[in-house]
Amino acid sequence: MSNLSTQHMAFCALICITTMSLESGRSPWRAEDPQTPEIQVYWADDSTRHILRDHCLEYHAIFCKFNKKDFEEHLLPQEPLPYRRNPGQTVDTEELGRLAENVVLEIKAQKKTYTDFTVLKKSDFNPRIASGLIILKYKKYPFVLKLFLKTPESFVKLSEGLIPKFFFRMGGGTNRHLSGFTRITNLEKIQERIDESPYWSSLVDTPRKWYWTPKNVRYITIEGNNIGNKGPCKTSIPSIYGIVVDAIEAERQFSISNTGDTRFGITFSSYIGNRMDAHVDNFFLEKGTGKIVIIDTEHFPTMVGLKKPMTFKNYSSWYLQLTGKCVQDNFMRNKKYRHDMQTNPTPELFTLYEEETDATDDEAPAQ
Repeated sequence: MSNLSTQHMAFCALICITTMSLESGRSPWRAEDPQTPEIQVYWADDSTRHILRDHCLEYHAIFCKFNKKDFEEHLLPQEPLPYRRNPGQTVDTEELGRLAENVVLEIKAQKKTYTDFTVLKKSDFNPRIASGLIILKYKKYPFVLKLFLKTPESFVKLSEGLIPKFFFRMGGGTNRHLSGFTRITNLEKIQERIDESPYWSSLVDTPRKWYWTPKNVRYITIEGNNIGNKGPCKTSIPSIYGIVVDAIEAERQFSISNTGDTRFGITFSSYIGNRMDAHVDNFFLEKGTGKIVIIDTEHFPTMVGLKKPMTFKNYSSWYLQLTGKCVQDNFMRNKKYRHDMQTNPTPELFTLYEEETDATDDEAPAQ
């Protein structure tokens, strides 16, 4: 949910600060609950472990996001890639990958500008430790690269700012790195729903998306204990990956101050049923086609830990429900509730994958 209004996000950040302050005020002599959920995170080729214990950790949020088979089926194709608006013009995908490899090196070198990309968004990125999500536009080609970077240490430290901490609480321990694995499968589900309606299919479109990983990418292994009712659980995920997306030439971006735009956002989001962030600036009017294009297909239930459908007739209702969930998740979970949440877990709404990926040597190659 990357485009919530500044005012709403500021309110959420305030809740996070208050919550952390309350938690830090707990007695240091209080015995730690032996049933507290725990993850241990480490490089697949290294034994050094980074540990996070928190009652909010949930099985589906952490262990059911990366599906190796699905990921590989949606990698950049080997053949040349036609442009969205000009199919007769193509780009070699090896070139897109080469430029992506180079920008990863520049990011790790803490460069402020990049040779082949312009920065579109970096609010969820920590440049000091090269961790989080940074969104980049290819300078020479009509494509965007949404680049995700993590290390075992940054995975448990939530080092990208206050807003990721807010989503971490609501989403059961999720982060942008994990939720990024939902974007393409969720896009396909949204597109299927659009195609079912002659009305919506004539009005709404979605960009194409493909996964990309660097050559010899290191994998991160995550082990969990006391999480859900599955027993010890384990998965491995790539530490660096990207999503290559069609760049949309926008005539304009939708606005919360435009009544027609808000009416559309509410109506369409209700039609597809909570699968995406309903915020109105996730919609662009594409120049030259007159189509309304969705620019963010992150799985909304993953980001906010949605367990049951939200129904809303306006954005005030939508914001109030999200704020209420935030208060519930941060202030109204007593010890019994937290234990019940693990012993009788409720899967998130529209779960994309039911089981974690088995973390074998073949599925978690080391560098």
